[in-house]
Formats: sequence, C-alpha cells, structure tokens
Amino acid sequence: MVASYTIAHIKLGLVLQETGVEKLTKRLGIYLTNSLDAPSGQLSQESLFGLMESIANESFAASGVKRDYPVMVVVGNPPYSGISQNKQFTDNAVYKVEPGGKEKLQEHKNWLDDDYVKFIRLAESLVEKNQEGIIGLITAHGYIDNPTFRGMRWHLRETFDEIYVLDLHGNSNKKEVSPDGSKDENVFDIKTGVSIILGVKLKKHSSSHKSPATVYKGDLFGLREEKFEFLNSHDVHDVGWEKLPTEAEVWRKIGNGDAEYREGFSVFELFPISSTGIVTARDSVVIDQNKENLLKRMHQFFDISYSDDSIRSWLFPGKTDGKYLAGDSRGWQLTEARKMLWEEDHKENIVPIAYRPFDTRWIYYHPKMVDWGRQKVMSQFLTEENLGLMTCRQTISDRWDH
Repeated sequence: MVASYTIAHIKLGLVLQETGVEKLTKRLGIYLTNSLDAPSGQLSQESLFGLMESIANESFAASGVKRDYPVMVVVGNPPYSGISQNKQFTDNAVYKVEPGGKEKLQEHKNWLDDDYVKFIRLAESLVEKNQEGIIGLITAHGYIDNPTFRGMRWHLRETFDEIYVLDLHGNSNKKEVSPDGSKDENVFDIKTGVSIILGVKLKKHSSSHKSPATVYKGDLFGLREEKFEFLNSHDVHDVGWEKLPTEAEVWRKIGNGDAEYREGFSVFELFPISSTGIVTARDSVVIDQNKENLLKRMHQFFDISYSDDSIRSWLFPGKTDGKYLAGDSRGWQLTEARKMLWEEDHKENIVPIAYRPFDTRWIYYHPKMVDWGRQKVMSQFLTEENLGLMTCRQTISDRWDH
C-alpha cells in the first residue's frame, strides 16, 4: 500500500517539524512490506533494478525488523478477502482445530483462510513471541460467532489475558437492524459487518499454565455518524463492556435469556454424529428423478465398449480440456472411476436422496462417483429406518427462523 506508506511519512514529518526536530540521525521506522511475507535473509537477484530495487530494499529492511526486534503493539485495518491472496502464510492453520487443539475441524474451512484471519494470527504470533503486548485491529466480524471459528476463539483466549470485542455490526448481507428495529449502517462502504478487537497479554502471565482470557463484549448499532460520534467520544474504559461467561463458545450476548439459554444443550449432544449435506460435484451424472433412467445412464457410463472421450462428450458437453480433462477435477478422474467400478452391481448403488425439501430423487451413491458422500452420517440411512434432523448450525433472530 504505497499510499498509506507515503501518507505516514508525511504526517510523521509534519509532527517532527512541529516539535522542532530538524535533522534525523536515522530513517523513520516505516517500511513498505507485505506483513504476511516471511522474513527473508537476502535480496532476490531479479528485483535489483529500478523501482523493484527500492521495493525489495524496503521489504528486506522490514524483514530485519520482523526477525530481530520485539513487536509489542500491532494495530491496523487488514484486508478482508475470503479467497486469500497470501497463500504463502499458513500459520492460521492453528485455528483449524476443535477447542482444546487436539482434534482437527472436520467441516469446510475456507473462511479461516480469509486474509483478515491471517492478519489476526500474525498479530497474535508476534505477541506470543514477545510474551507480552497489545493488538488492536478492525476487521470483519465473522469470527465472533461463526461456528467454524470456534478453534480460533479458543486459541486467542489461550494466548491473551484480556480480550475486548466491540461489534460495530452493519452487516447488510445479514440484513442487520438495530435492536429497536431502526436502520443499522456500516462504518465503511462495504456490506460485511465489522468489529474492533483488542487483545492484551501481560508479561506476568506468560507461563503455559495461565487461565483463558477474560472476554469483554460490546455492541454498537445505529447510523454511521452515530457510531463515529460514539467512537470519537469514548475509549476502552467507558464502552460499557459485558463480561462473557468463561464457557461461552461464541462471543455474542444472548440477551435477557442468557442464563436460561446456557442451561440448554447443543443439538450435537442429541445427535453424536453429524455433517453437512452431500456434494456430488456432478449432479447431472449421478442424480436423476427417474430410477430407471439413472440406471441406464450408469450402465452406459461404465460400458467399456464406449471410449472415455465419447463419455466425456456425452455427459460433459461444452466443457473443454484445461488444467484437467473435461469432467475431471483434482479429486476425480473419469477414466479411473470407469476402470474401478465397471464390474459393480450398479442397481445396488442407486438409492433415494432428499435432493431438496419435498423433492426425493435417485442417486448413484458410491464414494468413487460422489465427491463428498458424508458416509459417516448417510450410511445410517441406507439399511435401517433411522431418523435424522436437518437444521441450521445457528440462528440470530427474535423468532423461529430456520
């Protein structure tokens, strides 16, 4: 971000001028770098010319700071990008666990690769390394109560001694409104709701036996100008924080029924195994409204008298070869599937599927033909008259809104 780098120099230069500083003995400690890049010990040869040389020198100098100096305060407004552009940073993997850190998350974890999550992890790791410090970031607010982020919330509580989260809301994607029903606006010109997180780690609590952080939560609803006015006239001491219970899995106030809510039990206590729904990645091949039509299609698909190319042209028309052959993906190859299953009893693999509510269809259910078959759960319904429950993971509403 060359603009912010330049403005920082100008503003600090003006402050120094106003305070009577005429000459500096060393450069200002402002560096142009990608914070998520790992420290490097040398300059690359291809970047030693022109503008690239200047940028490379900045990055090299910043690497020295990252590597050799303790960082006690991390502040910023990192980018939010669900599809991260910083693939090189993988330290956020520590968040992809169940609370306690002993089990990996089983569900889809894409949102834990959002760039803002990586920046929070970077800030946390710098404080961990120094064994004391403060972070202050304004980011997207999904980490507050998204179930997939439970490992992240646990990890942050293990690192810090105190955590303050001020949810600024303004999430138009969720159609957020103020508690009184009035309009709720974002502080930025974006649809994603945002929040401020402050994390404090004290030197005296640097041992591995420290208690989990105390989490304080605040909420700010209303018009943008009202939020600006509040933020300009208040500090961390007079926000009106609510201390969340130690056992709280989400950093959200439940409301007047908080105590009663926490006496309840999770749907996971009723159903010991669970998963999200089946993902075939090729519905047009393995799903049909008519059982006989599907059986006929599968017989032809596995018929070795037809070439792979003819099957591709038939089932995947209009798709051209690119990184993978037409119809293929990273985890599925048409040729391999045909070779492995051509002797199967295809009729036995065709079972009913609740494709949509009140829309029962037929599926060729085999792990070699369905990308995400969720066998652990779905196998319970293949041979027995078992019952299951379909429900959302969470709901935030004043009424039953599932």
